[in-house]
Amino acid sequence: MMKYTGTLQRRIAWVSFRCFAPVAAGGLLIGCASVNPEPFAQYRSAVQEAQTGIDAAMSVNYTWTRSGYIEGFSSDPDSRFTQLMIQPGQGYDWSLPNPPIYLGVKQARSGLAELNQAFAQYADLLGRLASPDLVDTASFDQLARDLNQNATDAANVLGLGSRPEGIALFSAAASEAARLYIDNRRQHHLKRAIEINQTNVEDYSALCVSLLHTIRGNVKAYYADRTEPIKNGWHSTTGKKREKNTEAMLNLNEQYADVMRVLQELEAAYSALPEGHADLARAIEAPKPDVGGLRKLQASAKRLQHLYDELKKTAEKETKPETPQD
Repeated sequence: MMKYTGTLQRRIAWVSFRCFAPVAAGGLLIGCASVNPEPFAQYRSAVQEAQTGIDAAMSVNYTWTRSGYIEGFSSDPDSRFTQLMIQPGQGYDWSLPNPPIYLGVKQARSGLAELNQAFAQYADLLGRLASPDLVDTASFDQLARDLNQNATDAANVLGLGSRPEGIALFSAAASEAARLYIDNRRQHHLKRAIEINQTNVEDYSALCVSLLHTIRGNVKAYYADRTEPIKNGWHSTTGKKREKNTEAMLNLNEQYADVMRVLQELEAAYSALPEGHADLARAIEAPKPDVGGLRKLQASAKRLQHLYDELKKTAEKETKPETPQD
């Protein structure tokens, strides 16, 4: 697969089975008589923004690796057209003899999106439990099944492997306890569950930050790869074509700078997740809790909205080099 999936897969597997299961099970076992839902809604919103931001960065990573593959393959005298052709298999199966790295990036992007969505569902379910309109047992059962299925799908996409019956983020015992909570609300139980889950959220945060560092390293490497053909084109052309290569280089620089800004802000957001999660526990019983972590998350979420909007604009700009033959 791609460069950063080997160790990452093991870490994701560790977090998926060690982190999410107790998080989801513990977080949904309990409830409250009257909980302010606003901090939970803020937390859910911030998690969504971080998820969108990392997908935007992965999108640029995919575009660059695909473009780099096209240029490298086309300029290699040993390349053969048959290497580009899919080999059909049984049913819907297909394969490529030597799958290019950009397909690995695409696959990882999809799997990570599903994995992050599982955590977003955890945040959402916490919010549902804090809501005055508490979910009923049937709704909870459906939400739990959906969450389990999403986690299983993410593991399969990332090549982590899973049991034939899937990954049960909610065990039978945890689901039964959640049903009991729905019938008997107790504030201190919800507070205690969040406190127990704190270490798990810290593990998830650390995983995400580590992933961001890996993506940052890949973007730096692919920036250098994308620079080379533009530099060669600039030196081999004059006039309007050289202007086009100058513009292509400036566009590439904008894309790189915008990706780095998004990744930097994402690191701030993911680093604030544990503190914001701890604030949820404090907000349950305190009339005016000190929610500095939630404020940090909200501030990052607002900045991320602007940053990945800018990234989407610059990512559309042309970075293809002009050559004398064009």
